[in-house]
Amino acid sequence: MDLVSLCIIGVLINVLDFRTYTHRAAGEEMSKFEKEQLAKFDCNGLTSSERQACQYVRGLALRMLQWIDDHYCVRDAEAKTVDGFAFHCLFTFVEALRIYMREAEQQDGISSAPNCTRVSLDNQLESLFPPNSSQGLIRTQVARSILEVEYLLPRTTKYSVAESKKPEKPSSRISLEEAMLLGETAADRRFKEGLKTNFSMEGISFIPAI
Repeated sequence: MDLVSLCIIGVLINVLDFRTYTHRAAGEEMSKFEKEQLAKFDCNGLTSSERQACQYVRGLALRMLQWIDDHYCVRDAEAKTVDGFAFHCLFTFVEALRIYMREAEQQDGISSAPNCTRVSLDNQLESLFPPNSSQGLIRTQVARSILEVEYLLPRTTKYSVAESKKPEKPSSRISLEEAMLLGETAADRRFKEGLKTNFSMEGISFIPAI
């Protein structure tokens, strides 16, 4: 569970970074223009090199979660197999974040990261897991199965783990290019498109990381 938890942080590394939700040039409040540019090109507070590092880490984390699910069988207290346990843990955590945001927005005195709202959080999550993708479908299934906040987190003490396939080292290490491709999101693609046009930001210069 420690390894799965670490991978979850790696997958959601942008979602959990407060800079994700604010335009790079914004002050305390974003202007209308900055909000439009953030939505169009995802030009947030992360630098180009930081985004690339996050994309790489996300790719490695996704590969590790898949490796765990491919090689280990998890059974619940009734000895029923829990398919895709590692990814179910990921999406359980995702739904926990969404429920927290929903509850926080309904109460006074509870704040989140600057400019982070339930809508902006959902936009980032949909960028990570498009609804029509295989992972997006898993996320939908998990969301439907969660009815109460109390049941969000898996009760790990009642699970048993066994090898479903003898774990073996990969024939070759995942390359930088493979990790970057696996970790790329729709937001990353919008950002790269923005780089080509310098984000169309009048009066704002952007120097890509070398």
